[in-house]
This record gives sequence, structure tokens and C-alpha cells, in this order.
Amino acid sequence: MTDHRKTAVYIRLSAEDDNVDGRAKKESDSVTSQRILLKSFVIDQLGVDEADILEYVDDGVSGTHFKRQGFQQLQDDMKSGEIGCVVVKDFSRFGRDYLEVGFYIEYIFPLLQIRFISINDSYDSAASSGMTGGMNVALQNLVYNMYSLDLSKKISSAMQTRTKNGTRLPVNARYGYKKGKDGRLEVDPEAAKVVKMIFQMAAEGTSFADITRELTEKRNSFVKQFALSDGSFTAVAYSMPVHYKKKGVWKEINTTLVKSGKKQYKTKSTDLSIKVSKKANKKSMISLKRGSACLSWSLNGKKMKAVNVKISNPKKSKQTDVLNQNVVSYPKVLKNTSITYNIFPERVQEVITVSKKQKAKKWTFKINAGKMKIKGKGNQVYFKTKKGKKKYQRLHTIVTDANGVSTSKVKVKYNKKKKTLTVTPSKKWWNSKKRKFPMEMRTSYLTDKHSRNVKVGAAYSGAPNGTFTYDKSLLLQANKCIGFVQMSMIADLKKPNAQIRSAALHIKNKKTLKMGAGKTFDISVHKVKDKWSAKKLTFNNRPAYEAEAAAKTGIQKKRSYSLDVTALVKGWHQGENNYGASLVAENTNRTYQAELDRNPYFTVNYEVVGFDGAVQLKENEPITRDIIKEGQENYFYFDTKPGIAYEVYTDSAMDTQATMYDESKERVGYADNTGTNKNFSFVGSYNKRRYIKVSTKNKAIGSYTLHLKKRFAIPEVTGIKGQDSYTLTWQPVEHAKEYVVCIYDGSRKIGETIVTGTSYEYLYTNDTVRKTLGFTVTARENKTLTGEASRMVYNTASQSEWVYQTPMEKSRKNASVVTTGEKLYVLGGENETGSLSSFAAFDTEKKTWESLPDYPGNVSGICKAAMIADSKDIYVIGGQTSTKTDAKALKNVYVYHTESKQWQKKADMKEGRTNLSTAVCDKKVYAFSKAGATDRVDVYDLNTDTWETTVMPGTSTILGAAAVDNRVFVLKEKESSLFFEEYLPEENTWEEPGTVCPYTVSDRFAAPVVIRGKIYLVKESETKDVYVYDAYLDEWSEVSAMNLKKQESVLAACGNELYSIGGEMTGFGVLDVVEQYTVKVQTTKKQMEVRQGSHYELQINAGNLKKGQSKVVTISVNPKELEIQNASSFAEEDDLKEGAEGVTLLKYQPKKGVMVWKLTGSLERGESCETYQSIPIEAKKDGKTEIAYTMTEQS
Repeated sequence: MTDHRKTAVYIRLSAEDDNVDGRAKKESDSVTSQRILLKSFVIDQLGVDEADILEYVDDGVSGTHFKRQGFQQLQDDMKSGEIGCVVVKDFSRFGRDYLEVGFYIEYIFPLLQIRFISINDSYDSAASSGMTGGMNVALQNLVYNMYSLDLSKKISSAMQTRTKNGTRLPVNARYGYKKGKDGRLEVDPEAAKVVKMIFQMAAEGTSFADITRELTEKRNSFVKQFALSDGSFTAVAYSMPVHYKKKGVWKEINTTLVKSGKKQYKTKSTDLSIKVSKKANKKSMISLKRGSACLSWSLNGKKMKAVNVKISNPKKSKQTDVLNQNVVSYPKVLKNTSITYNIFPERVQEVITVSKKQKAKKWTFKINAGKMKIKGKGNQVYFKTKKGKKKYQRLHTIVTDANGVSTSKVKVKYNKKKKTLTVTPSKKWWNSKKRKFPMEMRTSYLTDKHSRNVKVGAAYSGAPNGTFTYDKSLLLQANKCIGFVQMSMIADLKKPNAQIRSAALHIKNKKTLKMGAGKTFDISVHKVKDKWSAKKLTFNNRPAYEAEAAAKTGIQKKRSYSLDVTALVKGWHQGENNYGASLVAENTNRTYQAELDRNPYFTVNYEVVGFDGAVQLKENEPITRDIIKEGQENYFYFDTKPGIAYEVYTDSAMDTQATMYDESKERVGYADNTGTNKNFSFVGSYNKRRYIKVSTKNKAIGSYTLHLKKRFAIPEVTGIKGQDSYTLTWQPVEHAKEYVVCIYDGSRKIGETIVTGTSYEYLYTNDTVRKTLGFTVTARENKTLTGEASRMVYNTASQSEWVYQTPMEKSRKNASVVTTGEKLYVLGGENETGSLSSFAAFDTEKKTWESLPDYPGNVSGICKAAMIADSKDIYVIGGQTSTKTDAKALKNVYVYHTESKQWQKKADMKEGRTNLSTAVCDKKVYAFSKAGATDRVDVYDLNTDTWETTVMPGTSTILGAAAVDNRVFVLKEKESSLFFEEYLPEENTWEEPGTVCPYTVSDRFAAPVVIRGKIYLVKESETKDVYVYDAYLDEWSEVSAMNLKKQESVLAACGNELYSIGGEMTGFGVLDVVEQYTVKVQTTKKQMEVRQGSHYELQINAGNLKKGQSKVVTISVNPKELEIQNASSFAEEDDLKEGAEGVTLLKYQPKKGVMVWKLTGSLERGESCETYQSIPIEAKKDGKTEIAYTMTEQS
């Protein structure tokens, strides 16, 4: 059989394969030689056509691993069946992991039926016999592996020796040096200055400290501050705004464009809402809106094309990056014309690019400014309110050709009647033969809040008395273009205890300069000595600056560069006049020109000395500090719970020491553990704030980690069992010598005992029998060193079938809960600290809790929200901010995606709603109000994300709602009586009221839950009772009472398990307790093969039942697939008794495909018989269908 698969040649060269003498390699000679060898072999020896050879190359990649791009592609093609033979120069080219290479030859290649050839090793899998090739390869590659490790060391040693001797190096000299004529190293005087600066910054702690977190409390419009791992701080002063204030909180600006409806994108997080159209159009391509001031405009051309928008969103590559500028473009919206919008926080820059030569023409824009007045002044346009307050401003237009020549001779005229803006460039200038295309027309729309933190200006000798209006870039050119920058002062750096370590000015080169190898465009920074204005700056009135440069750098590639301006920034913050700095091109050759981004920024690394620089140390949140200079001291402070023993210690290989100070900063202790671990430790109870000064002994440099934790863990109670007496058990706690067990009756402590073991037996007295008692356990070493008490656990004198599950991480009442999959999702509620926005999930199988992202709809918290589950999504509807008198109802709707763990905003309700009870039917949520009599139901469509209101027949007082098998059951009240009534949404009618609940009168109820056709209810008032309504039997019952009598708890259901979560208990406060009850239900699903038109019998069998014992069986079929025969006869009970006595049809819903039967034993006590019933059906399809049987036992 002919093999039509192709032959692969695999080539690899690693960095170690370079000669130690070295040759600079683009594609190295070794790769070329391998290619020639392999292809010659394949063509001459194997007779393969060159067209059937596939080549895979990994150049400069180590063979000690297989995560190589070329190899991965080869592996994919092998798996796809495209490769029939693989050829390599030798085994080491394939890989130096001897076991893995052997595995490929022994197993992978034979499995894929691929021939493998290693030329230099004379190995051909087609000629080998048996399964021993892999073993030989493993041994051979073991040698290669040892060689690979040894070669790296040899190369490194050789390089170091040559550096020390000053002899010829194989590649370019390291930065700071250059090659002499004889090949030896010489110091490069210019680079040496930079090297010295780097080492100085390292000595001052700049280079090796990593950013640990942003200090959000120190934000303002233009500044971010970061804490570093050595205890210092870095302040970043940006040119444009990076934050905006919302409800007193500084939010991070993010101009990333996200979808907004079907036709637009909008900025993700900005004070100014900026929207762009998905397609170019003549109505509105871009809009700005803040409050009621909305401005939109669009290019208005006759032959305009509806092209799709292209978006370039900002990205973060490092922690100090910000997402406050991006680009939106509509390519070829007119012939040879594209339009681009550069989006900034308070400014939108518009750029029209004409790619090919064409005569000057007018450009018309459609303007929609709403109720704002539009007024032109010169070539600028202002958009003002009726009272004359400026909201937006369109700057003058600048036209620039491909030679970099610009003009501002552009007429701008607004036509009030047509609401159009006409922009006309100078025909003489545009049509001149000197013009070179492409041409750009640029303007900017500014808001009334637009400002800059780093002022930027330029002076141009070509127009010595004119302002340089070119705003595309900051141009630098020797003796021609000079740049000026000025940073605003940072308040924290002016404080006397702030010490600036270093500062840098960051510039971005926008275009790579083609200057030849090794050449750079040199820029120097000089201290400016006079005031200047960016708007009035000219070459002739430019400010004077010092002749000596404060810093220099050489640029060439398109990337960011930084200049050391430490001396300048220190001087400014110590009282010297801050007139900024000049950027001067040092190159004498004026043909070179640098284009810098017009948004430079400054970074300042500083430390706050003494107690004022103390960083908060939190429990179980260790802080790692880098000691990077001799004598460095770091200050910390911590606050602890009164009366609880804590331990403060370091974890380090260095010898650390610490001094502790009290709240008044008086010294109260010193710790210096010179033992084997060399770490200090404080142990004690600290009722007020403490400060710690940490340093290292013997001028050591390195890092340490500081910890604060409780001396004793909180005991984990593992059980409480018994009836006449209770045995309490718990896990042992490290450092504990004894345990204090306290007994409570409500909030009153009625007993205390000390035990040395991990269990305690409590005997009931006449005073405590039949009472609900609480127990806590506390670990301690002695009376002064005591831990924190465990959560309270409870006994109960009842014989409840409810069991305790893992408690919540937070106590809650008035929370919301819903189930999806095997997890319960609990949201919000409130406790002693106030309302909560926290969100958590309980895994019913693992019995563990997981914290999830907080609810985003209300920062202060949410109570009594309606929650529903739709597949793997959870919807939160309405709710209220708290249960206090000043609480506000919420109209928010959010969905939580359980897979991505992300919140998403959905369509709001028309008004704030709380105390809602919901039922989901056919992808619609029916939200009933529990706030008094009503005839309205709000309906939310999950598919369309829309709300509508339906007026129901009659007015009712509704107390709850639930869905059973896609049917809506509503709990109603009438004259203090409770009953369920089925609501038919499609017909907007009510069925007959169900049976009145015999167990209780009207009350407030938590959201009902459903298990197997039964609706479970619990009151919001203090209770142990749980009521059950069987929607099929129209019967009420109760389940076993809960352990604890509590109020404002919630119910949840998962499978056959019922959960009671949280609540409040008199004397015990808000609870974290979870109780669980198992409903005795058995569900069986069966599949049967059917043929359309055929008749079958379903048989339900309740097994052997004693007299009086009964089982309720629910049968569910797909009514589109199976139809019950002779349904009318089921109305007569006599027609049903084909099996044993005691068979009763309770419900028959033909449209729903649901039947409910009650089978009751009829024989005398002590005897039993098999009870069953047959049901005739007719198939309406061919194929498989499913029948579900649910059996519930009744006493």
C-alpha cells in the first residue's frame, strides 16, 4: 500500500550551540548546514521529491524541553496524519531529554506508524527489530543531557574570563564598554554615566524593589501611588486624567470600548460617556455626554460608505500603565479618505486622512448639540448651555502634509439652519505643488473639565514668532525644535518626612529612526529658569534653561525611554521654582527629527521616614520587605482585638531585629532572636495600636516577611451529641495548654469550665432541660494569653431530623438564596455590622463555602432581593439597601455567570421594588409584590432582557410564589387564611383556590422553594416550623421542626435536600448556621422505545404497603410523545381499580403530561401486599421517550 504522507525534516539549534568564540547569527550557519544535509539525504537516499518535504525549525531553543514552537507544529502535523517519516541530523537535535526521546521512538512513532531516521546515529526505525531502540536512545541521550548542562557552565565561565582579561568577546560588548582597536574592552564615557546612575539608583533602592499594590486612597485625577516591597513608594504623575470621582470614590478611567446595544460601542468606565457607531453613517458617528449635555457629530458626504469601525483598545503591560487612550477608525469612508478618532478621558481628537492627491474641497459635518447653543469664534467652535456655560469646545483645525509642513489656515463655519459645520482648508496651500500626500486634517473636541497635569509645549525656529500648533507629536530637532515639559507638584512629596530617592521622566519615541547601526538620537534634559505658557510659547520668547544637562539618553527604536531627573524633582519639592524642563536634541545633523508622544509622565520613588511612614500590618496578611541598603529601617503598625493574644514575627534567612512602640510612640519592647532561625517574635495581648521598627543586624541585605496572627487558632468544634447529656468535641489547637468552655442560655452566660483535653460532657439540670443552649470553646495558654472563642454551637432537646452543616463565613439574615447545579448561592442580607453586598456559594457535596465577587449594584449592601436561576446564570432582581427606616428599594437587575464568575448588568425595572416573590415559567420571570393587595405582576423575559406589566383579574394579597413543573402557584391571603392558587399566565386567569392551610394564619414568609412538586415555606417571624404544600394533592403538611427557633432565615433546595440558612435568634443574635433536612423522595427515570400509533401500558408499583401506609407517585411524560388513553374514564374512581385496592387518581394534567396517584395499603396491621396500577398510553412518535416516576412516602 502506497504511503502518500509527507516527510518531515526537523532542525534545531540552541543558544549553547554557538561557538564560544561566537558568531552573530541571524539564521545560523548550523541551521543552514543541517538543512543541506537533511534535504540531500531525503532526496538522494529516500527518493522523496522536494515538494513532499516539510521543514520544521527551532533556532536558538534549548533541547532540554519539548515546548518548542517548531516541534509543537511538527507534533500537531504528526497527529493529523500528514507526516509519514521524520528525519533529524542526530538524536540531540530531536531533544536532550533522554527519557522523552526514548519514549517517542519506543511508543509514539510506532503508534502513529511514523518512520524515524537519525542520520549521524545510523538509526532507522524501519530497519530496527524488536522494541529496544528506545533503551539505546535513552542511554545515548543521557550523555547528551550531561553535556548540555556542562556546556552552559563552560560558556559562562569562558565569557567571564574574557571579560576580566579584556580580551576579544564573541558578540557586541556589554553596555558601558566598547571594543578597542585590538578587540579589548574599553570604557564608553557616555554610557558610563548611565551605568553609574543605574548603580546609584540600585544603592538607593530603586531597581530591585517590586510594586506590591496600588494605594487607592492616595488617588487624584492625575496621580497613582504604589507601595513597593522595600517599604518605599512610587508616585506616577500622568499627563492626562487617570481617575474620576464617583460618589466620593476615585474610580479608574478605562476608555476601552465595549458593546452598547446593537449599533454602538461606549467607553467602559469614564465620567464622560463617549460612544461610537459600529458603522459609519451621516447621523452620528461619535457622541460625548455628561449629564444632560450631549454632543454628537458625523462626517456628511454624498458618497459616504457605511464601513465597519475598527477599534484599537488600550492594553496594560505593566502595573503603572493606564487605560486612558485608544483609537477608533473608519477606513475609506470616502474615496481615498479615512477618519480616525483618538479617544482620551476629556478629549477626542479627530483626524481625517486623505491618502492620494486631490484638489482642496469643503468638509461638512452634521452636528447635534441638543439644547446647547453653538457659537463660532475665529476657527474655534463653542457649545454652551442656555446660561452661557461652556460645555464643549472644538479647537482650530490643523492640516499637515507628508513632509511635516503644517498650516492652520482653515475656515470653519456653522450653519444654524442645516445644523452643519463646514471646514475649508486654504486652497492655495492645499493645491500647492509642494504638498506631499497623504495629508491629515486634525482637530480636537475638549470638555469643560479638560486639563493637563504635565504641561507640554514646543518652540519652532521655522516660525520664530508663532506658536507651534502641531499637535500630532512633540517634535525634537537640533537647533530647530525644542520641547518643554512641566509636572505639577505632588503634595505627599512636599512633606518634611518624605525623602525622594529617585525620579524619572518617561518619553515615548513614536517612530524608529534609521540612523545606522550603533547610532542614536541623543536628547538632553535641562532645568528651565523662567515661566512659560504652552499657548503663547514661541521660539523667540522661549524660556532660558541651564546650559548643563541634568540628564541624557539616546533613542532610536520605537519604544519608551526614561531620563533620570532626580535632582530636578528634588529641587522643585524642596522649594525651588518649578518652571519645568526642556528637551533638547543634541545631534548636530538637522536631518534627523524625533517624534515623541505628547503625553510624557513622571515617576518618583520616595520613602516616608519614621512613624509617619508606618505601613499597616493586618492579621494573616504577611508583608514582604526588601532590605536593599545598609541601615534601612521599616516601620509598621497594627491594631488587634482586645484581650486576644497575638504573635508578631519575621520569616527570613537574615538576622532580623525589632523595637515595639505603644500608641504614644514610647518604646515598650525589643526582640532579637539569635537562635537558629534568626527571627524575632513578640507574643502578647495588645489592646491598642502598636508600632514596630524592623531592621537587620550586621548590615545584612536581602528580604524578610513580617507576620501578624492570633497566637491560638479558633477551636473547630467537630461534634455535639447526646440527649440527657451532651458531649462537645473539637480539634486540638497549637500552643494551647487548656480550653475554656462557656455555656449560654440566649445571651446570658450560665456556666464556664476549664478542660485540658479536646472534649467536654454537659449534663442537663432541671433548669436547663428542654432548652436550647449555646456553647463556645476558647484555647489559651494562661489567663493573660487567651485566644478567640469559637462560633457558638447549639444543642436542642427536640428530636429534629434537621442536621447542622458547615456554617457560613458571615452571619446573615434577610439574605437571598438560589440553587444551580450542586451549589447554593447566598447573597447579601445583614448582620450586626449592617447590610452586606458579599456573595458566597455552598458546595452541597464538598460541604465547603467559597467567597465570590461582591454584588456590584449597591456598594453599601442588599437585602431581600429576588433571585432566580436560569441554567448556569443567576439573576438578582430588586431588593433594598437595608431593613432600616431610611432603606431604599432597588430597581437593578444583574446576572451572575457562574462559569466566568462575572457580574453583568441587565435591564432595570421601571421603579425600585423589594419584597418580591418570583416564579419562572417558559423563560419568563413573574415577579409578584408582597407589599399589600395588588392586581399587577411584572414579567421579565430572560430571552429579550425586557420588562412588561400585566394586570391580573381581581385584587389579591400575595405572600409568595413558586413554579412547579412550569406552572405558577401563588400563595394568597384572605381573612387571615392562607391558600395557594394557580395562575395561568398565557390566559391571564386564576384556577380555583386550593385548600386552606390548617397549621397557621396569615404571616410574612420567606421565598418558597420546591422539591418534587411540593412547595416548602417558612415564616419570617421567629419559628422552628416548616410547612409543605403538595401542588398535585392540594394538601398541606409539616416536616420535622428545625433545631433552632429563628426569624428572617431563608430556605434553599438542592436535589432532595432542604436547607435553612442564617436568620436571627433571640439572645444569640444573627446566625451563621446552616441546617439541612433530607426529603424522603425516590425518583426513577426510564427510557422506552416506542412506535407511533402503538399502544402500551405503564405500570406503577408502590411495593408492599401495610394498612394505612401510602405512597404518592407522580408520573411525568412528554405530552408531545405520549398520550394517555381513555382519559375521560379516569374521572370515575371505579375505572382505576384494576390493581390492588386503595389506588386513587389525584391529579391528571393532559396538557402537561403529568399524573399523580395515591396508593394506600388496605390489609390489616402486620400484613402487607403489593400495590400497583396500570396506565394505558399511545405513542405519538417513533424512537425513544423518557418517563419520570417520583415516589414520596407518607406516614
